[in-house]
Amino acid sequence: MKVLIDASQVAGGGAVQVALAMMTQAAADTDHEWHVAVSGELSDQVDAAFDHKLAGLTRLPKRRNGYERLTFPRRFMPPLERRIAPDAVYTLFGPPYWQAKAVHLVGFALGRMIYPELDQADSHQNTAWWRLQARALIDRFRRRQFHRPDYLVVESTTVRDRLSRHFGIDPARIFVVANSFSPVFAETLAHIDSKPPSDRFRIAVPCSFYPHKNLGLIPPTAALMAQTLSRPFEFCFTVPTVHPGWQALQRQGVELGVSEHLATRGTLKHGDIARLYRESHAVFLPTLVECSTAVYPESFCAGVPLVTSDLDFARELCGPAARYVDPRSPAAAAEALSALLTDEAAAQAQVTRATSFLKEHYPSPEQKWRTQIETIYRACHRRNSDRPITGSRPAPAKRNP
Repeated sequence: MKVLIDASQVAGGGAVQVALAMMTQAAADTDHEWHVAVSGELSDQVDAAFDHKLAGLTRLPKRRNGYERLTFPRRFMPPLERRIAPDAVYTLFGPPYWQAKAVHLVGFALGRMIYPELDQADSHQNTAWWRLQARALIDRFRRRQFHRPDYLVVESTTVRDRLSRHFGIDPARIFVVANSFSPVFAETLAHIDSKPPSDRFRIAVPCSFYPHKNLGLIPPTAALMAQTLSRPFEFCFTVPTVHPGWQALQRQGVELGVSEHLATRGTLKHGDIARLYRESHAVFLPTLVECSTAVYPESFCAGVPLVTSDLDFARELCGPAARYVDPRSPAAAAEALSALLTDEAAAQAQVTRATSFLKEHYPSPEQKWRTQIETIYRACHRRNSDRPITGSRPAPAKRNP
């Protein structure tokens, strides 16, 4: 089987983890022919060795503006597909902004679009009318783009059900491929012997700055924790210091008198973020909307207790492995984090539950890879039952025993 992986839309955040994990597995797979197109932004994290390990690797130029995010896929991907003539095209995350001739699978990760109740509650505060109208037009355009591919791929049943309901897409056209930590993350983690600092508590916030990540909750949370914790603490972000979002957090910190509790390591390469987990006492992700996030399985894999939002997607993806809080309540977040940091037995019990949950409910990177291949085969045979597909068919993926 010949497959073209379209990572032309991947620029940052958890999508980078997914793309690099899939490329790593594809590079080691000799039973199929893998071609990959990566964005200029993703290309910076793609090792030169991939140029020789894959059947083909196309590095697109960096986009100079938001408009090129729309035009680049239409400009570069159709000619690339005609040259390669793949059995299937797998666009890692859409909207794809182009339509493949081959069987086309597209990943969906725009959580805001399937949580209108959360979006409306937060977006109408301090947002100009014209911005709301512009976003509504963009959302309608994006929604149409997701109706064009043959199949969509999501990472949880919660997202599949919401996507089907809010977009009017037949659930039979939506495959579920559960997320996992990447092979690079696990390998890096195994070689790190660092420990959290002994002079202060460190709470990792390993995500990019997006509105739905709700990072503005953290400064007021820190202000409340400073009133009760006797030991110094810091929230450690992964946001560049030049980012407007980080500067807004710093202003909040100054206003509330907690700037010393806010730190950032800037953008970390995928392999380096494992060290932040190892050097932290807890992980905090107060996200409002999520299709899936690598933070959850990475926290479980690293053995760091997690505090996150009490919302349906988090409940499915974390079960008993996390401590849940109202993502709009600094008081609830401060109480949960303080209790976790000061009760070593409770923190260890949560880590034990997380380890079990990871084994029982998340695939290993190898199992996820087999599921991805199986999904591509199923998509090809559904649409092209009379077209022969070359290459070996993988055994169905199984959960960890």
